[in-house]
Amino acid sequence: MLELKDYLLKRISYVNKRINTIEKLHGDRPNETHNYFGGWELGYLKGKLSAYENILDEIEEVNKGEIN
Repeated sequence: MLELKDYLLKRISYVNKRINTIEKLHGDRPNETHNYFGGWELGYLKGKLSAYENILDEIEEVNKGEIN
């Protein structure tokens, strides 16, 4: 489980950096001026971030159950 948790933390960090970089480079409303990932909006990255965070939360809940 620890390896998966470390992997997810790295992915969360990477996606956060990409989101922040794109928002800084492309202004307050990047989806109105740019297309990303073959037409996807910046929400694609935000969705990935949310999914990673959700999986990490589930792992932490499972780990809490194992300790108690």
